[in-house]
Amino acid sequence: MDIMYASESVFVIVFLKGVLRIVLSFFSFQTLKSTIQQNST
Repeated sequence: MDIMYASESVFVIVFLKGVLRIVLSFFSFQTLKSTIQQNST
């Protein structure tokens, strides 16, 4: 196995995990905001 290829795949995995975390937090924030709006009305 090439060392360059190994570090590259690790970087891709870490990058995807970060993107997934951002997307999940964004969706949970949107859900929380809509829930607060429903409660206030």
